[in-house]
Amino acid sequence: MSIRPPTDKYQEGRTKKFRVCAIAALGLTACGAAAAPGQASPPVRTTAAPAQTTTPGPTTTVDAASVGRQYLALAATTNAAQATFFAKVTANPSATGAQMAPWAAPYIASMKALDQGLLDLAAPAATTPDVKAVVAANSALIVDLKAIDGLTLLNLAAWSQQVQVDGGKQQGTVTILRHDLGLPPR
Repeated sequence: MSIRPPTDKYQEGRTKKFRVCAIAALGLTACGAAAAPGQASPPVRTTAAPAQTTTPGPTTTVDAASVGRQYLALAATTNAAQATFFAKVTANPSATGAQMAPWAAPYIASMKALDQGLLDLAAPAATTPDVKAVVAANSALIVDLKAIDGLTLLNLAAWSQQVQVDGGKQQGTVTILRHDLGLPPR
């Protein structure tokens, strides 16, 4: 009994499956800020009462609506980088993980900038644990994205599952933070 080498059609089907799984897995990683291109940005509730935050020295009042707008501005950059990454992946259906890795680099950089911006926000003290949870969830997704260059058909399923788990956690933490900041759900 001989083992037949894969035909071009067989390889083409596996490559297409690889690409579809990678795109589907990464689809969970949006940060939940801006609307899709051509749509209005999500409204920011301005009726939220000012929240108190403690900082060294005197207590200051932080306007949650203002912090919400700052969050939306920070996350919009990451969402734009994600859209660009997905557009490149979709436009290049035969791209390998190694070819997609450079396309992911700006997305990774924007997530790191988002995380730093979130940590630097003068947000209400009550949101601090939720900000840290978003940063931790984003960090897990960054690890996933950095692994994209080593993807093969053998490890794609495990990677895809991990991205889905991490993406689900990220979406949950973003939803909580948006609520804390008086923003509507995505």
